[in-house]
Amino acid sequence: MTFTVGFTSWLVLQIKLQLPSIDKSILGSTAVGSHLFPGIFAAGSEAGTVRLIRLICKSIQQRACEKSGKPVDFLVFLKSSGVEKDIPLAPFKGNRFNILFHNAIGLSGTVGLFKQVEGDNQLMKVVHADLEVSSFKSGCRALGIIDKMITAPLWKCLNETGADGKRVHVADMSSRNERFMECCEKWVRCEWCDER
Repeated sequence: MTFTVGFTSWLVLQIKLQLPSIDKSILGSTAVGSHLFPGIFAAGSEAGTVRLIRLICKSIQQRACEKSGKPVDFLVFLKSSGVEKDIPLAPFKGNRFNILFHNAIGLSGTVGLFKQVEGDNQLMKVVHADLEVSSFKSGCRALGIIDKMITAPLWKCLNETGADGKRVHVADMSSRNERFMECCEKWVRCEWCDER
């Protein structure tokens, strides 16, 4: 678990450090998204992708933002859209290490709701404005891919129980961790990880 948590914590730190500079290189000094609303966010304080994930979760999760959130509207929207199961968004507070990646996956199902409620309050306006920036949505997709390929499988392995009914021990993760590092090295060299 130490490797998994350490790696993911390092990855989140790199994302928080590098995404603002990527935003600046793509968007330049142009104010986009929530920065169009002066006084809400300090310029450059948070990467647009990370802010988008955090604000969407704040606006549609139960017990997240009692003043401006729309959790009931979101549930009604899901049912009217024919979505039978819940969108996989977990609260940021008190949750596991890979929450940023986990929540990035669930964002695609929320776009329609924010088009319907874009002018209801300041929070909805800000979320809708950030959803209009294609590089922020692309960043969310990339983080979702990291969850599907890296963090979720490692987390699942840590929570599995063996045939004896016991959870996988951290020491038993070393072969998976080595395999993961081999795949990372191949990805860095632009080789596909075809072996399974």
